Amino acid sequence: MTHHKIIISLLVCTLLSVGCSRQEDSELQKQSEQVTEAYKKTLEAEGKVEGQLPSNTDYQLPTRPDTPEPVLTVQDVQAMTTPEQLAKALVAPSAEIRMAAVQGLNVFMGKLPDAALQRLINMLDAEEDKTIVVAVAQLLGGSCHPAVMVTFLNNLKRDTRTINLEALTVLGDVGGYRAVEGIDMLLERLADEQPTIKAQELRLNAETAKNKILARNGRPLLCTW
Repeated sequence: MTHHKIIISLLVCTLLSVGCSRQEDSELQKQSEQVTEAYKKTLEAEGKVEGQLPSNTDYQLPTRPDTPEPVLTVQDVQAMTTPEQLAKALVAPSAEIRMAAVQGLNVFMGKLPDAALQRLINMLDAEEDKTIVVAVAQLLGGSCHPAVMVTFLNNLKRDTRTINLEALTVLGDVGGYRAVEGIDMLLERLADEQPTIKAQELRLNAETAKNKILARNGRPLLCTW
């Protein structure tokens, strides 16, 4: 009798477990359906349901224009009437175009816009054509802009191997006693260095620039430097 009771008890537990399991599965199924329905509604609200998503054929990569940017000529640069236009031509691939742009900016020497001024200062060291570097240094010197003064005087404090000779030469043409002080400090440094070819050339340029300023009794030729 006891044996039968045990078997009956086991059957009841098994049936109850199955029932509970089925109830849990039903609840899980119901919750899953609710989540799926909510997600579908979210996609519909965002216009992302299947059939509304853009296909690959709906999107095309932007194409380049059939007509490329025109190549500037010297005549184009000479026809430019604003310093902003000329400033853009300063970065042209052609050295001839860059020189024409520098020459064109001479008309605006006393009122160079920031874009042109910054590019010209960059060209002092970045430009490979020495003829253009000379023209740039002369243009900047004639502008008398405070930023040029800082650039030219800081040039004297650089490592002697990297000092810009053209900027030093122009400093002698336009500067005053303040420039002489910077040149004297440079000459003192050169006296302590090995007499390399660059150092000798630099010393000659520095002495020439200083003598030009002293010949004017320290009066600046153009700027109050």
